Amino acid sequence: MAPIQLDSRLPHDTQVAEAVIELLSRVGASGLADAADPGPPMMFGASTQALLSTALAHLIEHDRRERMSLTTLAPGDVAGATARVAALLERWTSTRARDLLVARHEISVESTRRPVLAGFVADWRMALIQNAVVLATRVGSRDPEDHALALTTWMDGVLWNAVLHPDLPGPGGPESRRLIRRQVEAR
Repeated sequence: MAPIQLDSRLPHDTQVAEAVIELLSRVGASGLADAADPGPPMMFGASTQALLSTALAHLIEHDRRERMSLTTLAPGDVAGATARVAALLERWTSTRARDLLVARHEISVESTRRPVLAGFVADWRMALIQNAVVLATRVGSRDPEDHALALTTWMDGVLWNAVLHPDLPGPGGPESRRLIRRQVEAR
């Protein structure tokens, strides 16, 4: 495996988080334990937990900044909402962001085995849903909570498809925009 390149201009904690995210993308959470401190087995859990928590905190902050565009729409702006959801999905599924995409899924699955992570992952997910509630309200949805759940569930499918099929076109084409618009339009 090629060594992970660190950007020395970044703060140390950011370098560690980005290295863990790249490692999660390459070898998964189980491989992360092998890369953690080669101490006694009981140390792996603590080291792996600390590394996963560092990566999760970095992803939460990254996603928070990315999602903010979903909440700053003019009322009734379906075209703007469609464009912003499409842009978000394009950024999250781009080749450049592949490590982040795979790491999000790895940490989400790992949280089912690690109760310490589960609450943070649930809050992370709820933040996306709450941003989608704001978006649904702005486009005039009659039931913004239900609309937001449907939209974020659909987005999950797009993201999972990008993990499984990285060679397929992403959500930037005209057909994808039509599907996104259908998901965004008021219900």
